[in-house]
Amino acid sequence: MFFRLEIVRARFIGGFGRYFWLTRDELCLKHPFSPQEESDIIQHLSEAHKLHMTGIDSEGFDVLQKSKNEALPF
Repeated sequence: MFFRLEIVRARFIGGFGRYFWLTRDELCLKHPFSPQEESDIIQHLSEAHKLHMTGIDSEGFDVLQKSKNEALPF
């Protein structure tokens, strides 16, 4: 079975006296690109730089190397 969890809020506990709630917006990074922008970036980098890029987001990008997807952080 597969489940999809949607974050509503999370509790941060950082030690004695350091605890608070985080909202979904505070916890999750926003995706900086629209689907079309992401597609254009992937197409350009794949063609111009001979990479097989599979995705890009606010944390880095993914490339396919030797049949394995590898995440490369910014």
